[in-house]
Amino acid sequence: MMHMRPQDILLPVAAGLCCKPGGFHIDPVRPVERAVITHGHSDHARAGHGAVLATQETLDMMRLRYGENFAGSTQAIRYGEEIRQGDVTVTFHPAGHVLGSAQIAVSCKDTCIVASGDYKDARDPTCTPFELVPCDVFITEATFGLPVFRHGDAADEAKKLPAPSRSRRHRPPPISGRGASPTPSPRSPRAGCACVPARDSAASSYRW
Repeated sequence: MMHMRPQDILLPVAAGLCCKPGGFHIDPVRPVERAVITHGHSDHARAGHGAVLATQETLDMMRLRYGENFAGSTQAIRYGEEIRQGDVTVTFHPAGHVLGSAQIAVSCKDTCIVASGDYKDARDPTCTPFELVPCDVFITEATFGLPVFRHGDAADEAKKLPAPSRSRRHRPPPISGRGASPTPSPRSPRAGCACVPARDSAASSYRW
């Protein structure tokens, strides 16, 4: 069996992260034929694609933001479910960022690459906790990954918000997921990646 190089599976191009063996892009920045979307924030989830594969929660967010016809077609995928296209298998795993957020594991032959999307490993009652996924290559979002960025405890940060008024009109807006992730530490998944073979399981076929 021929060994696949990571760049043979996922490659950055003008439209975004491209998987040529699978014929799709991950979080593309411009309309493409097939898009795999990590989560519903607008810097990752854009309208105008021919087909979109994402969690149901992400599809719902895109529908609310862009309208019913935000893509030519859509397909919802569950965490742990596998979708197969040619020699490529795609699996979604919880990212712990916001409701419905996912890491995308792309496996081809004996190589597994995980594209994290935005993620965090801190506890968050609004979404499924981050899952550490065995892989050969881990592509991490690092917008706020520099050590200069320090994020306080979420509970302490929430205490800084004004107390809710008795009037519904003056209540502060709900807290939403931040685009930042925890600062790297030796124990953080961002500090490295697990380099072990991807797990095998049955896979379904693309419908999108």
